[in-house]
Amino acid sequence: MINPQLYYLSLSLFISEYVFDFIILSNQYRYQLKKKLVAYLFLQIIIVTLCIILPSIIIPLTIYLFMFHFGEDIRYIFNEKAAYRWFGAILFSINIFFNFKSYTLIFKTFLINEETILYLLINCILLIIPSFIIIPCKIKNIFITLFIFIIGYNKIMFGLVPYMIFIHLPLTIYRLNKKFIIEPTFAIISLILVTIPVNLFISLFFKSIYFKYHLIGLLINHILFISKWKLKHL
Repeated sequence: MINPQLYYLSLSLFISEYVFDFIILSNQYRYQLKKKLVAYLFLQIIIVTLCIILPSIIIPLTIYLFMFHFGEDIRYIFNEKAAYRWFGAILFSINIFFNFKSYTLIFKTFLINEETILYLLINCILLIIPSFIIIPCKIKNIFITLFIFIIGYNKIMFGLVPYMIFIHLPLTIYRLNKKFIIEPTFAIISLILVTIPVNLFISLFFKSIYFKYHLIGLLINHILFISKWKLKHL
């Protein structure tokens, strides 16, 4: 069963993280800000349009991208090669496996048929197999896998919330400070100021399928367009 509070909290955190995108834009592209914002908006429109036309392709693509987006955290923490991004696939595989019904209900709200949902979720779970093949066989990786398993395994849905709160967001703030010399206090305050109103109103907005498509657009924008500064050791 889906826990509504955790469900909306996770969505609020996903959305609010994009305040970092604009912090990066204003810092890295100070003299090209208008041009970059137009490009950001243009890509957003394209993705939303594709969601309307091909939701059964775009939404699964978003899940796959987010797997490796989270896996980038593990790669960075251990200063390892690109293969360590596959830990993100393990995290999602475990979480989906133990919350299969909850994920099915959520994907139905995106107007995807049940056969496609079943195919997507099973494929996500099966990604754990190549993950174990691609990730180097080291003793430390056994402990990393156990840690990922503990995070991913939960019966209340969205074990990804503690991962977001305790690993992904603090690491993003740390990298913002290291890469762009952005004060952690400023980043945290900005995140809180965005998260509070988003969390208050998201239950109302999320009833609209078009709002959901815009959320998908933000996710892909974040991963493909703005967060390229993270993707260095491909």
